[in-house]
Amino acid sequence: ARVDESSILNGYRTLNEVLSLPVPPRSPQEFIRKLASEFELPSEVIYRAEELAACAHESGVSSGKHPAGFAATCLRAVAADFGHTVIQRELAEAAGVSAVTVRSHRETVDALLEESE
Repeated sequence: ARVDESSILNGYRTLNEVLSLPVPPRSPQEFIRKLASEFELPSEVIYRAEELAACAHESGVSSGKHPAGFAATCLRAVAADFGHTVIQRELAEAAGVSAVTVRSHRETVDALLEESE
């Protein structure tokens, strides 16, 4: 049977409210592989971007930020470090965020990248 997305989301929210289920924040790391696959990036870029995203999540740097947008920024930074060009606008589209969101996390991600080297 076909069910529209809003019905599923409504049911999910209702279950969470009734059962008081905790919903942990999603880590940017969860979005890296899906995004990377759309740009055919090599495994070393994916691995390093996942490390960077996990570090950001564990340290709380990505807290309160759109996880897919933050993941896109991590991927962009690491890809550039490895000499791969990924167009920011295309990366933002794949992540379902605006290019401004990806750009807004650039300084944070670049600082994390420098610290981890």
